[in-house]
Amino acid sequence: MKVIGGFIGLTIVGTAVASIATNPGKPAYFQFAEDQLINQIKTEGCPGLTETVKELINVQISGLTSQCHSFVDVNRGQFKDFVINHTERQNYVMFSLYKTNLALSDFLPFVPKEIAPRYYSETVGIFNSFYIYKTEERQS
Repeated sequence: MKVIGGFIGLTIVGTAVASIATNPGKPAYFQFAEDQLINQIKTEGCPGLTETVKELINVQISGLTSQCHSFVDVNRGQFKDFVINHTERQNYVMFSLYKTNLALSDFLPFVPKEIAPRYYSETVGIFNSFYIYKTEERQS
């Protein structure tokens, strides 16, 4: 029985030490969040922009989605800065929680705050990985 108790205790201590050693820091989170944001914009934002323009002026603008993708690629560093400036980290030694609150009007000041969407996410960082466990769109 002592052997099993010792093994369980050693396993718990080993897991705790491993999680402390592999608690990813801010730079890793910012890269992860930037990649997630870029992917979200390219897969949903750019096609949505094309559809919105088509509905507003009743014209299909050829290549608008690819131009949007190019714009996102060229401005990648600004997206990372945007995430950095709108993220709060809570470090619990064995893991970290990241709360990111993004508003389109903060990135594009010409968009009125009243109509600009806000996005909020919570992510846990543990064992050199990130897991988004909450995302929501909020009203301004």
